[in-house]
Amino acid sequence: MKVLIKEARRQLVLAAKAYISKDEHGKYRMVELGREPMYLLGKPGIGKTEIVRSVAEELGIGFVSFSLTHHTRNSLLGLPVIRELPDGRKFTEFTMSEIIAAVEKSVKNGHKEGILMLDEFNSVSETILPSMLAFLQTKNIGEYSLPEGWMITLAGNPKEYNRSARALDIALLDRVRKLEIEFDEQVFLEYAKESGFHPAIISFLSLYPSYCYVMVTEEGKEEAVTARGWENLSRTLKIYEQLDFPIDAELVMQFIKSDRVIYEFMNHLALLSAGCDERQVEKVLSGLNVSDFREHCENLPDRILWMISDYLYRLIVKHERKKTPKQRLDQEVTNAFQFLEDLPSHMPLERFFSVVSRDEELVKIMVQQKNRMYIRLCKEFLAA
Repeated sequence: MKVLIKEARRQLVLAAKAYISKDEHGKYRMVELGREPMYLLGKPGIGKTEIVRSVAEELGIGFVSFSLTHHTRNSLLGLPVIRELPDGRKFTEFTMSEIIAAVEKSVKNGHKEGILMLDEFNSVSETILPSMLAFLQTKNIGEYSLPEGWMITLAGNPKEYNRSARALDIALLDRVRKLEIEFDEQVFLEYAKESGFHPAIISFLSLYPSYCYVMVTEEGKEEAVTARGWENLSRTLKIYEQLDFPIDAELVMQFIKSDRVIYEFMNHLALLSAGCDERQVEKVLSGLNVSDFREHCENLPDRILWMISDYLYRLIVKHERKKTPKQRLDQEVTNAFQFLEDLPSHMPLERFFSVVSRDEELVKIMVQQKNRMYIRLCKEFLAA
């Protein structure tokens, strides 16, 4: 059973609170054998690391993250060192693992309790896996132990999205608390707004929420649009603007791996740069400032006009229907039809008519209100 990001985060908050809670004697309530790691399984780039980081920040505890596939066996387990006993006999000892060292550093900085996140756990090398499994059981790597107040959280991608990933065997699954996470568009949009994403990205994803996350792994066709990609693009856009660097499709494609999403996003940027914002569209729908806006749009290429028709459709059908009376909605659609019809190109009008006609509820409203323009366009376009 899958859970949305918000529920996964809630469960992680409760688990962390229980893990670090103490009884009246100051001892941790959760006994050693009961401290099973959390295991977050979800598609790449949906924000698993950020979920864990935000939970640690909310609880005021430490956070250390390690991607197991980015480290060598020696960095994870420690380097072998030859020691000599007083009688001359020699033995092998290991230096401290970088995992334990990073946690110890956080402890020295005042975080006696925290969350250690081991990312890409189900992609770890076979040579490291036995030691990692032992670490989950004993909380030890060699002679060095994870501090008692630190909780382990694992993360991984389903094997269909990562060639090196494997399904955990049932014996291991029985020793972890598994949460399979599903991407939540609305939660990501809330996060984007709270985190101050670039305004163009926020407005674009508000119009096209399905583009928040796209993952296609079909043979011959691969697309990857992730929460991570949008966040990294947002940071880069802000810096490029400060440096007055050009923002083009070649830049966007470095973060957004989907031709169709890149195309739509570049159209959106062109709209914004041309001054076609939501306030102007709202005026057009209300029948205000139409001539000035139409004159402004005549200089835009057809692909930008297509974008306007999409914007109108989504604004009316997807966002306004629930709170807009039928008569007002009918009038707004009429205004949109009239605006698009008076443009030099009829392509946007045809497209808008097409998408409106596919919506049964909206068509019903047009017919009930005896919308003359819609009926005329039906005869014109359907007859053709």
